[in-house]
Amino acid sequence: MPNGGFPICAGCWFNRRNQGEDGWQSEGVLSGWSWHPKNPRKEPPQAFCEIRGVALTGTGGLPVCANHPVFRIDRDPIPIGPLWQSFSGPPAEGVGVLVAPSPDTDRIRLHLLHLLKEMFTTGQMPSGHNFQNYVFLGRAIIGQLTEFRELRAIPFLKLIAELDGAPQSRPADTAGSDAAISQGHLAVYARQALRDLED
Repeated sequence: MPNGGFPICAGCWFNRRNQGEDGWQSEGVLSGWSWHPKNPRKEPPQAFCEIRGVALTGTGGLPVCANHPVFRIDRDPIPIGPLWQSFSGPPAEGVGVLVAPSPDTDRIRLHLLHLLKEMFTTGQMPSGHNFQNYVFLGRAIIGQLTEFRELRAIPFLKLIAELDGAPQSRPADTAGSDAAISQGHLAVYARQALRDLED
């Protein structure tokens, strides 16, 4: 976890106000930050999401998305899911407080499909991700592909849906066991996504 703190836009390198840095460059709510001494400026740039084109001030809380450095340590600039309010999404019941929907382009769809295949069918936990972050990211990817009604996701979702028994069948010290446990937790979301996409 790059900043050790709550994964919200205040600590994201895609927030214009942080000038490309990860971690807490400021503290407090988006509309009233105290600027960090690392980047001292009388008038720091506006809090603005560079990859989504969304102003972050006036959002009424602490927004978060799956592109935050906590979830994608490799500085992934392609939007993954929407911008949610204060870690409210993506919740189990599929209802979150939405700040801004995801843009929809073929590039974004292909990227989400690539992540779904790479992260949830290889049996390996991506470097730097812990269980909670992995599940949050997986739910964001699955949820967005479902919202897009992206039928190309169905083969991968079927693989994930079948992993439900994996956590019990693999010892804790086995390579890839963390990924298997997370994938097992994601199986329920994959099955719901399949029902939605196959209706």
